Amino acid sequence: MIASPTKAKANDPFTDIAMESEKVNISSGTTIYGNAKNLAGQKQGLNMANSLFRWDSDNLRLNNFDNASYRRSKVDESGYWNKGSVNIWGGSASDAVTAVNVTYGTVENAAAAQIYTDHGNAIVGTDGSKLVNKGKIAVTGVYNPDKQVTLTGGSVTPPATLVTIDRTGQEETSITDGENYGIVGISTANARDNARYRAEQGTDRYGENTISIENIASGTDGTIAVDGKRAVGIYAQKYS
Repeated sequence: MIASPTKAKANDPFTDIAMESEKVNISSGTTIYGNAKNLAGQKQGLNMANSLFRWDSDNLRLNNFDNASYRRSKVDESGYWNKGSVNIWGGSASDAVTAVNVTYGTVENAAAAQIYTDHGNAIVGTDGSKLVNKGKIAVTGVYNPDKQVTLTGGSVTPPATLVTIDRTGQEETSITDGENYGIVGISTANARDNARYRAEQGTDRYGENTISIENIASGTDGTIAVDGKRAVGIYAQKYS
């Protein structure tokens, strides 16, 4: 559980916490934010892979040790359940940022929760991932470290509108650009090898060759606002 911060200053490095096949709950009132501009490689705020195995907890809890199985972690046992705010910026039209990324995992953005970024993708999931938005998602297409994006309005009336509040400064761009996406679900070629790997090894290697995406609109929640040269709210692709 990530609770509300107790320190006045943020801990900036993205690499301080490393984990895999873990369920992370971001509580209400908590803000995770950072500038990914100078990160090497793929620029991601929160990233969770899910390839690890674990003992079946139900059998262990019931002291049924003989039937306990050492199994692949399930899709709903890895990822991010957000009730707070995730804000990752620092992208450009040619160098995208992903705010939250999972492989064979779950991202659930709860009602009143927020996931924002400037260029690229708010949420990405691959290989059997489950992606759910009940809150607010925004991708502005503008890199402006002086401002923190937020979203007003709702999914019906009034319409969702991107606005900003102050933040500390670096150089900025004011022209909306880039190919930007709210939610992206991709079932990659890796998942196609899963059946063969299961037959040969008896276990899963990757996730399933499926993607689940759900956006639940209710009042002012369940909104996706995307701007840029190409702006897409929800995108899914399956390699068959």
